[in-house]
Amino acid sequence: MVEAAAHAPPSLLSLVPLQATFAKRKGALLKKAFELSVLCDCEVALIVRSQNDTLTEYASSDMDAVLRRYAALAALPHEKVDNATVRSCRGRVIWAKGCSKGVSLQP
Repeated sequence: MVEAAAHAPPSLLSLVPLQATFAKRKGALLKKAFELSVLCDCEVALIVRSQNDTLTEYASSDMDAVLRRYAALAALPHEKVDNATVRSCRGRVIWAKGCSKGVSLQP
């Protein structure tokens, strides 16, 4: 087994840990989405697309109904967060008006 791994292409060797990390983090994200919906009594919809175009969806209620409500409300002012915003906050909690001061996401 070790010999086979030693002769495997480098791209394959780096793909296995990446897939394992993706699976673990996806599971944790689904658990957090569930907890948010139950503990905060809110509606949560989550769609995750993997690199090989496999879709996973979670909805605290009917996904189609959540997406219809989102489409109807999307034109109204709302909070938008993307990767650039998160990176600029350097791990601090993000509020509607930017990064909060004194509250950190990191332990």
